[in-house]
Amino acid sequence: MPKRMVDGEALWTSSKLKKVVPVEWRAHYANWLPLAEANGVFEADVDIIRARIYPVINPKVTSENVRAIFNEFVRVGLLTWFQSDDKLFGYFIGIDKSGRLPSEKHMKRYANLPPDCPQVALRTNPGPIPEMSGESPVGFGLDWSGSERVGEGLGAPSPSLKTLSAKE
Repeated sequence: MPKRMVDGEALWTSSKLKKVVPVEWRAHYANWLPLAEANGVFEADVDIIRARIYPVINPKVTSENVRAIFNEFVRVGLLTWFQSDDKLFGYFIGIDKSGRLPSEKHMKRYANLPPDCPQVALRTNPGPIPEMSGESPVGFGLDWSGSERVGEGLGAPSPSLKTLSAKE
């Protein structure tokens, strides 16, 4: 459901968005809102998020950058995440306010929605989303976090989004 009306006044005056650091990441929030399905939930796979949002906007954004942005949005209370059927899902906190999601009458028009966000996920900050690893049911069971990676440039830290923006 990529079509989404954005509440500009709420976006421009958000005290939570004001807490996002670095400042450059604040502008990403408006681009993430269309990820939400009719129930405000989206699949929280950093590779999928990157592939949907950034190929045109900024192709230099990496999955590591997306993970960092996601975790910052969670830290300040803009997003929460939960796990269901071995998948991670994100939920935009406050998207259920009047006029931001389809009415209950129209919800039956939408098939194959992701699971609704459990209330417990709204009451607690779940912390950063888990990394892909052999221990996690998420992803392909590969651990790319270690120094055993092979290939030119893979061991170097990813540039920050601020650095990427400055080069363009």
